[in-house]
Order: sequence, then structure tokens, then C-alpha cells
Amino acid sequence: MKNSLKVLSVAALAAPASLFGQFALDDATVTVEFAFESEYSFRGVKLAGPSIQPSILYEVQGFYAEIWSSSDVRSGSGESGEVDYTVGYSWDIDAITADVGFTYYSLTGATDTQEIYVGAALNLDELLVDPSLYLYYDFELENTTLEGSLDYAVGITEFIGVDADLELGAFVGHVWVDQGNDYFYYGVTADVVFAFTDAAYGSVGVRYAGNDEDINPDDQLWWGAAVGVSF
Repeated sequence: MKNSLKVLSVAALAAPASLFGQFALDDATVTVEFAFESEYSFRGVKLAGPSIQPSILYEVQGFYAEIWSSSDVRSGSGESGEVDYTVGYSWDIDAITADVGFTYYSLTGATDTQEIYVGAALNLDELLVDPSLYLYYDFELENTTLEGSLDYAVGITEFIGVDADLELGAFVGHVWVDQGNDYFYYGVTADVVFAFTDAAYGSVGVRYAGNDEDINPDDQLWWGAAVGVSF
């Protein structure tokens, strides 16, 4: 479970990118992104207010490594900090993409946690949506999470006159809590993603999420935006 955040500036994140680049294979990709969310919600629970969320992702031949962070921008808010370190591997089995990985949550003001996950996504042209199912286990909290999601993307360039896609998503999940009450969560997202160049992009969208246990609070509606570049 993510609590709030420790800041990693974009400059600090860009440094590992150049380091990765020295040893990258020809088909490796590095993506640097800077995002803003009007609130930080994780698995249906609000954890912070307006937050900046820079990240860097390195991918090569199915392997990936990511550093993600977020920081509440409100001065004196009392929110703690978070930096997440993720490594994983994904591979295709016919129309299914399998995925396994590990995330270390580095938290300020709370105990660090480690989580493993395994998941699969179905990619069929006949389906209008891309379904996926993931299972997570947190070693420190001893919580288990099962989440399913649906994603849909459609080109809208002809309607707005610039190269863009509309990306829609929906998710539901259940958390089995070792010490506390289990809860169910849900949410939907809608983003317009603009392709500035072959490598640079931007997005803006709205999100809604909630849970059935009235946690922090139980219903949230917010917006987010991001810019990024891949090389």
C-alpha cells in the first residue's frame, strides 16, 4: 500500500537514464515522464492531495525497471513521502502478455514495504477492450490484492485536428487485509493522449475511484496531466 511521497526531481531521474543508456542494447527504451495529479489515490484510497509524480522507465527485451515517486505539493500538509522501485519481466504467449515483478515502496513516515505481483493481459483484435488481471502480495503488511481492469483506446485525430488518442480505463479490486478490514475498490479513467512527435507525448484526463469502507474518503473525483519523452 502506498502512502505519500518523497520528491525525486526530473533532473535527478534523468541521471539514471544516461547511465542506463551507456549499457543499453539497440532495442532498449528509456521513458522519462513528469506528471501532476490533483490528488493521489491508490487502490481506491486517497493518500495525498495535489501531487507531482516524476518517473523513469527502462525497458529492454521484456525486462523493465522503473523509479516512480510522488510528492504532495501543499506546504505544511504533513504528508509523508514515497519512492517506488520496480523490476519485472513480461513476455507474450500467443494473445496473452504475462507479467511478473517486484516493487519496493520507500516511505517517509511509515514502514517500507515490498510487494510481488503476477498478471496477464489479453490482446485480441476481435475484442473492443483489453482485459487484464493481476495478483499482488505485500510481505510487510501481509495483504493480498486481486485487481481486474479493462482498457480501451481510439484515435480522435480526425475530430480535434491533432494527433491524439482517447484512452479509457476501468478497474475493480479486492484487498484482503491481514490486520484490519478487507475492502473492495473500483475506479474509471479517461485521458486524451497527444503525440507531439514520435518520441514526445502529453496527456490530460479525469479519474474517479472509491471503496466500500469509507477510507480517506470513499469516493474521489480528480484530474491529472503528464508530459513525457521516450528515447
